[in-house]
Parts: sequence; structure tokens; C-alpha cells
Amino acid sequence: MQTDHVPTVLYPGTFDPFHIGHLDVIMRCIKHFKVIVGVYDAKAGVSLEKRVDVIKQSCQSLPVQVVSYQGLLVNCAREYNVSFCVRGVRNTHDWHYEQGLSAMNRQLADEFETLFIATDPSLSMLSSSWLRDILKHGGDIQPWVPGPVYHQIKSMQAYVT
Repeated sequence: MQTDHVPTVLYPGTFDPFHIGHLDVIMRCIKHFKVIVGVYDAKAGVSLEKRVDVIKQSCQSLPVQVVSYQGLLVNCAREYNVSFCVRGVRNTHDWHYEQGLSAMNRQLADEFETLFIATDPSLSMLSSSWLRDILKHGGDIQPWVPGPVYHQIKSMQAYVT
């Protein structure tokens, strides 16, 4: 990018767990934007602090900032002076869901825009909930998560019931 001012986008999510589809969105965004990864404080299989830490490890060679937030996404965006968020969209189900969230966020903050990025087709089957289910039933998710995430899950026995 050859401009003096590079816009910043917020990439929000629970990232429970963070996977290579999330990483792909980040890597594609950093070509055009400064990226802040916003980890939402939601009930998750791994604590907020550990999710933030493992995302920082997974992105350590990338020019991204990783932060946590509670409450409304638009308030997090205001805190970091960001007018855009980016959301990966895998299919029409995601599109409809994200479109509704986008409309609500615009009602809450009319200066806030949502940018949609189509998921790489080879990663469109990935979802954190599916990965949690694979783990719950004893499957291996190593091909779909960055190394730090895999090691964290294995050491904690996270998501295993």
C-alpha cells in the first residue's frame, strides 16, 4: 500500500479456538490495513487471557495488535479509534448472520462500517465450533490450528470432556 495513511480495521471474535482460517483473514487484511485483533470476553473453553496470549504467539511475526474487549463491538472500536471491522464470510449462512450484526452495529454507531472478506475456499469448512466438537470426540485438529494453539490445547487438555 502506498499511502501515508493506512486505515485500521478491527477483526473481532471469540477465537475459541483461533484457527488457520482466522489467520488467513489477518494475513490478507495486513496487505491493506493496520489490523487490531479484538478478542471478545465470552464464555469459552479457554480463558480470555490464554486466548489473547496464544493469538499473540500465533501472530508474532505479523504487524498486528491483539487486544481484549467486553461489551459492544462499537465501543471497542471507539476506544481504539477504528471505524471499520472486518468479518470473514464462508457461506450464505455467515453472510445473513453478519449482515444482521452489521446493520445493528450501524444503528448503534452510524460511523461504523463492516467489511466482509470471502473466506479462502480451501478453508471455508473451518469453524471454531466444529473444531471444538472434533476435540470433544477425541479427534486431532493439528492441521487446522497454528502451532501455539495446538500446543496450548494439548497441554491444557482444553475442550475435552
